Amino acid sequence: MKSSFLAGLVGIVFVSIAVAQACSSGGSTTHGEAKIIGASGSGPVANEGTGGDAPVGMIDPTKGGGMVAGGAASCGAAMCMEKMPACGDSVLDPGEKCDDGNAQLGDGCGANCDAVDKDFACVTPGMACVSTVTCGDSKITGTETCDDGNAAAGDGCDAKCLIEAGYKCPAVGAHCVAAQCGDSKIAGSEECDDGNPTAGDGCSATCTLEPKFKCDVPGAPCAPTVCGDGKAEGGEQCDDQNFNTGDGCSPFCRSEPVCVNGACQAKCGDGLKLDSEECDDGNARNFDGCSSACKIEAGFTCTVTKDPPVLPVVYRDFVGTDDSNEDTGPRHPDFENDAIVNDGCQQVVENVLDPQGKPKLAAGGTKSCLQSAASFAQWYRSDNTINRTVADTLVMTPVANMADTFQFEDPTFFPLDGRGFNDPNAFMEFPREGDDGPHNFGFTSELRYWFTYRGGEKLTFYGDDDVWVFINGRLAVALPGLHPAEERWILLGPPGVGATGAGIHPDGYPASMGFPDIGPAGMNLEVGKVYEVAVFQAERHTNKSGYKLTIQNFLNGRSVCKSTCGDGVVASNEACDKGANDGSYGGCNMDCTLGPRCGDGVVQAAAGEACDDGLNLTSHAASATAGGCAPDCKKPGFCGDGVVDSVFGEACDDGANVGGYGKCAPECRAGEYCGDGKINGQEQCDDGNKAAGDGCSPGCVSDLR
Repeated sequence: MKSSFLAGLVGIVFVSIAVAQACSSGGSTTHGEAKIIGASGSGPVANEGTGGDAPVGMIDPTKGGGMVAGGAASCGAAMCMEKMPACGDSVLDPGEKCDDGNAQLGDGCGANCDAVDKDFACVTPGMACVSTVTCGDSKITGTETCDDGNAAAGDGCDAKCLIEAGYKCPAVGAHCVAAQCGDSKIAGSEECDDGNPTAGDGCSATCTLEPKFKCDVPGAPCAPTVCGDGKAEGGEQCDDQNFNTGDGCSPFCRSEPVCVNGACQAKCGDGLKLDSEECDDGNARNFDGCSSACKIEAGFTCTVTKDPPVLPVVYRDFVGTDDSNEDTGPRHPDFENDAIVNDGCQQVVENVLDPQGKPKLAAGGTKSCLQSAASFAQWYRSDNTINRTVADTLVMTPVANMADTFQFEDPTFFPLDGRGFNDPNAFMEFPREGDDGPHNFGFTSELRYWFTYRGGEKLTFYGDDDVWVFINGRLAVALPGLHPAEERWILLGPPGVGATGAGIHPDGYPASMGFPDIGPAGMNLEVGKVYEVAVFQAERHTNKSGYKLTIQNFLNGRSVCKSTCGDGVVASNEACDKGANDGSYGGCNMDCTLGPRCGDGVVQAAAGEACDDGLNLTSHAASATAGGCAPDCKKPGFCGDGVVDSVFGEACDDGANVGGYGKCAPECRAGEYCGDGKINGQEQCDDGNKAAGDGCSPGCVSDLR
């Protein structure tokens, strides 16, 4: 027994020494598993290259403990170790499709190196395989459900190229859009989604916010907003809780230009297109051509409209001293007061507006027309102790045959009939001779308008009673006091140049009546900058009231943006734009809607489509007959198609998948193989890996070293 053990030990030592020696001429060394080669007739080692029945590289007990050569190579008198081909040795052997240096599953190269996984590329042996799935390449591969040509999230197709909630992505490489207005998800250009496509409930049929509503929770009903509550909500651009104009926030909670000591600074979204802005469409929405930063969006062109202005106007209602109803509330001494109000009286105001943007009575300027500077200060300030405020709009209309000229005219101007103090007996003044009925005569009006100064602007006012027009905060037109209807106008020329003038009173006498004419020389205007026109008016005495305001060349149009189908740029309201737009497969129709394509629900066999269910998101099916369609309108992969889809859990796929050593088992599970931790077939060992030098070689042969 001892001699046998020693003999075996000597044999092992002999083999080890032989392995350490270099192969002599005539020998050979190849890569892969170890193969022991000995000289002819050299003791216990087999003396023939094919001399045994055991598998190559295994110990053959019939040969006296020697190694089966399995080849004709010879190392002469020396012994050497020849490496046999093996998966995982980082060498691409004959029959192998890849070899990434390991036998792991799911990394791109199959466990037996006989297949490259779908959506992988294995370029360099010994190097890790790489995924060919690239989000943003305008191709749908792997587990992607969309690809809009970028890897940015928030546009419907996220950074992993998966469709985001509320979106649909109708074409590969094109931008995604809102899936459906009314699905309770805000997506794309939608501003709201209350769960229905019905208009009139705060969220329109196209899922944009309707005026005076807020829609804070997707899927929930919208709620009305209250302009003046100090909270800018919904479509409100601001809310400063007052009725002032010219302070940056209108009484309708819309942004206004802010004017301080000169030219005004407009706000993006206020509907006033400035030279410093690319566009301004009057809102802060994106995807409508003019962005929330007042930049023209891709695929759009924007022009400036010359629509008739709609001016916010603030009325303040007062009860006159001599009104017939004595129980109407607080009386104001400057309205309907025969003691101090008389035809032809005048009062003088300062040539500049005060810090609050209101006219200020000049020192000693009453001239019997009003009680005091304090009473005059109440005319254009809201104060419930003495007046009632009503916010409204004044709509101007184009003047025929006069370019860029708009006008508001009302010869019976009683805007507060039925409003103001809201007492039918309080505001209906006692009819006097010549009246057409009882009206509310005691009120003031204040409106503002902004324009870009070019030169050549002309403003004309005709009416009664008190009127002051300020341009750039400086007095430009004055018609103070109680008087019949009169006309004043001012023409703005280049800086320091212009003219003022007066019309003729309808009764035939001059309208000047000694009123000062203020020209543009003192306006301090610079061409191209934005300035404010402020018009202050008062109706204080029966028995007539008229108002006529005409503005010419006072331009401040808002932007109207439209996409240009056919320019090759996909605008936010276009599905596609190839430039030609001939309706071909995968192209665009002439109206920039998508042409025939994968995803339209129609199988275009001539274009190579095998299926098209409209969604085409079935990347991997349970079987060949399971149905579904892949993103490229091809039949989806399945277990048994001969392609390894490790992303979808396949360990292998040889097409048959019947099992057996080194083959693929049903359900694309790996069958018996070297490295599975079990000794199968002709394996001498299996330690669960294919690492060398740990006692069991990568070919599942005992390591003799």
